[in-house]
Amino acid sequence: MEPTLEPTPSGDATCARAWRAIRAYLAGSLGSRAEREMRVHLDRCDDCRERYHGAVLTLAGIGRARRRQRFTTERIERHERLRRLAFEAGEADPTRFHRLRSLLYPAFFAVLIFFVGRWSASPGVDVLALRGSVHASGSLLDSAEPIRLGRGDWCETAPDSAALLEVDGARIELGARGRLQVERSRPPRFRVGRGTLDVRGTCTLSTRFGVVDLDAARARVVVDDRRLLVERAGGSVVITGAAGAQAVEETAVVGAGGSEDEVP
Repeated sequence: MEPTLEPTPSGDATCARAWRAIRAYLAGSLGSRAEREMRVHLDRCDDCRERYHGAVLTLAGIGRARRRQRFTTERIERHERLRRLAFEAGEADPTRFHRLRSLLYPAFFAVLIFFVGRWSASPGVDVLALRGSVHASGSLLDSAEPIRLGRGDWCETAPDSAALLEVDGARIELGARGRLQVERSRPPRFRVGRGTLDVRGTCTLSTRFGVVDLDAARARVVVDDRRLLVERAGGSVVITGAAGAQAVEETAVVGAGGSEDEVP
């Protein structure tokens, strides 16, 4: 029988039933009626809403870790196949193979060091105040001069203000009352506390409601205390949250005040 979240005289009992419903929802086994009742409770209870947000971020992190592990395993297996093929091709003439290897290995490692150096170098994120009062890295920005942010730095906009952030081909316009943190600059990844972001390019946005991966995209992303709203105008946008990874066709809303049915 599906759990019910109708109010009872005991707040603790109601929260306990709500958390059982949340666990069933995260496992994909909660019915639609119970889900609506769960969301009503989340809208009223700050403690349960915080626990729900924490569970969403934990599941999103597990999903990202599994994808990274899968990519690493596939890359290792691919390199091993290439190595075996190279040695098998040289078995007919070991002397020739060793001569070729002595010529190619130094060149290979020189190219590898060059690209690893370029990839590991952190270019930082350039921030420019478009209008109003913009604070970045603890300083008030001059509208004529951009500054560069590093990992862990915050950018905040006051009311009636806006800032432009650029890094590695990605452009983000942060609207009024916005707050976001640089998690890394290559590939670009930001933690969004709140605000409206107009994004062009490729980057990742981490929010309390889930992770938004944008690939050559044009999109508007809105984050507040109750929801995550994504409006896609082009490119690829994927949200990874409690329900797993879901591609955004036009509009997606995730959060205590939104409806998962709006995510295509």
